[in-house]
Parts: sequence; C-alpha cells; structure tokens
Amino acid sequence: YWRDWSSDVCSSDLHVGDFVEMVARVDSEGRTSMRVVVEVYREDPDTAERELCTTGHFVMVAVGDDGAPRELPDSPAK
Repeated sequence: YWRDWSSDVCSSDLHVGDFVEMVARVDSEGRTSMRVVVEVYREDPDTAERELCTTGHFVMVAVGDDGAPRELPDSPAK
C-alpha cells in the first residue's frame, strides 16, 4: 500500500526500488523549541532522475524531567 500512501501525500509516487533521501534542517530556534523542515526525495536508480516527493514541518520542544518546557541548550551553530 506504499503507492496509495504516497499518492495521497506526495507530489510524486515512490516506487519499489527507488532510492529515498530525507534531508532535515533546523529552520528556526526559539527559547524552548525549534522548527525542523524535512524534505523527502526519490531517485530512480536506472535514470538517476531525482525529485522532491513531500516536505514536512515539525516543531520540537525541549522538555525537562518534570515534563515542562525548558530552555534549549546552547548549540555550536549559535
């Protein structure tokens, strides 16, 4: 049912035998959270044709031992 899933969500179908690459990057950082963008690409191994299938946006929240949001640790990128 992979094809059924991809045809509903992806701009192009994923086929058995395709290479799939997921590229993630931090889009922005707040005090307690960060927004991560993930792009999913497919590549036909026979033709080397590569295309973007879908993009996901995720918000990750830092949580302390008590379950409450906490400040993000300093990152080397800052």
